[in-house]
Amino acid sequence: MKSRKLFWGAFFITLGGLWLLGKLDAFNTTWSFIWKIWPFILILWGVAVLTKNTPFRQYISAAFGFLLALLIYGSIANLTGLVKINLNDNCGKVRYYYYENLDSTLTYSNLEINGGLSMIVIKDTTAKLVNGRAYGSFGEYDFDRYYSDSMVSVVFDHNVHHFSPFKGDFGNRLDIELNKKIKWNLQLNIGVSKSYLDLREFCIGEVELNT
Repeated sequence: MKSRKLFWGAFFITLGGLWLLGKLDAFNTTWSFIWKIWPFILILWGVAVLTKNTPFRQYISAAFGFLLALLIYGSIANLTGLVKINLNDNCGKVRYYYYENLDSTLTYSNLEINGGLSMIVIKDTTAKLVNGRAYGSFGEYDFDRYYSDSMVSVVFDHNVHHFSPFKGDFGNRLDIELNKKIKWNLQLNIGVSKSYLDLREFCIGEVELNT
C-alpha cells in the first residue's frame, strides 16, 4: 500500500474517531498538553527521510497521519471548547491574574466579556469586586474598569495579538469570580466559546449573550 494512502487513511480515521468521541462527551479533560508534543512531527519527519524507499516508510506515514490528526483535533478542541469543560481541571498554570477590590459605595456593576475561541467559567464568589484567572497560551485579556457614581463597568477584552505558543499550555480559559453583594448586568460577546455559567449565588439583572 502506498505511503500516501496510509497517511490519509490514518489521518481521517483518527480525526473522525476523535470528533465522534468528543461529540459523545467521552473526553473529560482539556487538551492543553497538545502543544507540548508537536516536536514529534519533526522526529517523524526525520525518520521518514531516513526510511525512504524502505518497507518502514509506510508505517511512518501512518503514524504521521495519526499524530497530525491528534494535534489538529486537540488544538481546535482546546480553543473552541468542543470537549466538555472539566471544572476540576486547572488547565495548567495560571498565566494572568485580574482583580478589582470592592468599593463600598457601589450598588451595581456591568460585566462585559469580549472574546472567542475560549472557555469561560463563571461560578464562584469572591470578597473582591471581581477576580479572574486566565490559562493557556491564548489566555491574555485587557482588563478595564470604568467608574461612574455608584456603578462600575468591568471589561475583559481578549487580546489576540499576544499569542505566546511556547508559554503555558495551548488553549484559552478564563475563570471569573464575582462579588455576590453587587447587582450584576452581564454582556457576553463570546463567539464560538464554550461557557459554564452558574449564576445562582449572584444578584443578576440583565444577561445579554452574543455568540
